[in-house]
Amino acid sequence: MVGYLFGQDFAFADGSVKPGPDHMDIRDTGDATAGNTEGIDRWPWGYAGGSFDGCAYAYGTSKFAFEHGGFTSGSCAGGPNVIGSSNADGRPDQLNWWHSENVFCTDTAADALCSPWGVWSENKGGGLKVTSSITSCTVYGNIGAAAAYGSGAAVPAHPLGTVPPGQQVDVRYVAKSRQWVMAKWNGQRLAGGIAWAFFPRNCLA
Repeated sequence: MVGYLFGQDFAFADGSVKPGPDHMDIRDTGDATAGNTEGIDRWPWGYAGGSFDGCAYAYGTSKFAFEHGGFTSGSCAGGPNVIGSSNADGRPDQLNWWHSENVFCTDTAADALCSPWGVWSENKGGGLKVTSSITSCTVYGNIGAAAAYGSGAAVPAHPLGTVPPGQQVDVRYVAKSRQWVMAKWNGQRLAGGIAWAFFPRNCLA
């Protein structure tokens, strides 16, 4: 999970509404479960526009409406090339990714929320890393590809809600800059029923 594309009329937590749909250049699909538990076995990939603005996979093919046969960008045409590792037995899955999970923070000495594997999952660390909010956290759907995939500057966009202090937060990964955390508010949902969001690091324990 590195960000979202939003459809027209999606209502954000600040009352703003998406005026038009985001687009993705679907160059091809990968066929694998990739550790997914919701039965998704087809993963479109290509250039994801909007506030993500980068190369990405998407969850399933049913999320998209066909717009046109051309592409909005020349980016991401070459395809992914890093083998993933999401199977329960630890073997690499069938999908290739643009980046290894080491694009996220792995420095556990600098930050205890960072995973030595880059991400927390059942196969890496025995599950998500549990922490809590220590102040109110305004959380966002996107920080941009440069920040999600490395230490580039974040451009937070699409507010999804505010998590009060004292709440359990389940961490998937910490961005390399250690300014943002991809996580979910345990047992709760945000705008539009979304679970995962980017939390400012300084609002978490």
